Amino acid sequence: MTEPLVSIILVTYNHAAYVRDAIAGIFAQDVSFGHEILICEDCSTDGTREMVVTLQQEHPERIRLFLTERNQNDNDVFTRAWQVARGRYIAYLDGDDYWTDPGKLGKQVAFLEQHPEVFVCGHAVRQIDHTGKVLKESKFDIYSDVELSPEVMASGLGCPLPALSVLFRNNGRLPPSRVFNKVFNADTFMFAFFANFGGGFVSREIMGVHRVHPGSVWSLLDDKRSADLRNSTIRRIPRVITPRLRAVSYWGLLQHSRFEDYRLSRKLRDIPVAVVMMAVWLRWQSALFLVPPRYQKWVRAAWRLFHSKDAPLHA
Repeated sequence: MTEPLVSIILVTYNHAAYVRDAIAGIFAQDVSFGHEILICEDCSTDGTREMVVTLQQEHPERIRLFLTERNQNDNDVFTRAWQVARGRYIAYLDGDDYWTDPGKLGKQVAFLEQHPEVFVCGHAVRQIDHTGKVLKESKFDIYSDVELSPEVMASGLGCPLPALSVLFRNNGRLPPSRVFNKVFNADTFMFAFFANFGGGFVSREIMGVHRVHPGSVWSLLDDKRSADLRNSTIRRIPRVITPRLRAVSYWGLLQHSRFEDYRLSRKLRDIPVAVVMMAVWLRWQSALFLVPPRYQKWVRAAWRLFHSKDAPLHA
């Protein structure tokens, strides 16, 4: 059997009303390379499991099925497929979202082939409700192409990369399960982890749809619970970040604590830790990202003083 170039991981739970759209968008991809579909079904109770089992039986050469014995509601549902994905690239999709452009995968593969410094790419997506009404023409307001430096990604903040849009390089490296399975904002954590290997790129072209509906996980959370879970995610990011970028990940914790967190007790805990650890892990590569613009010329001058004239300073 020919090895697939792209592995498409579809994660679904209680998406019976929507998963056909997701599958249709995958099947509609007009590509000249081999690809496989890995469906991760998390013990649905609404008939989703029966639907994907039937699909796999109809397309055994294209679909590999991963069924949980009980509802896990953790990131292991996704990583089980990630660990065995055979493609050079991996695309991700939730069962209640879908792709709208048949050329999506082809365009993204071509981009990554031409830009080896980019580890993950994505694109703009439209946001709709469960009736199909457009809530936002472009989620995250992506109206121009966006280049994402490793520093921006490692911070865990300000990374406009819709999860359903991503295609990333399959280098066999996964975040440690003991950490990854404890975070709720899996996409934020995963994109930060990707910073270890390169930057990101987001195309302004709308090639998919993100659906907001009463059964989606985030819609069931109030603002304080969302903030609690986001804090837990941001605090764990430094554990998986390479030393050259770790100061940036602690900067992300500092910014989150100062401007987003509502609990004073967490601020008193996280802010001192973030400041100290930023100083401990500060490296030349992240210096320009962390210092105010008016001081950046001094950082550059210091770099040139202690390194060869042509040595690059990545920021």
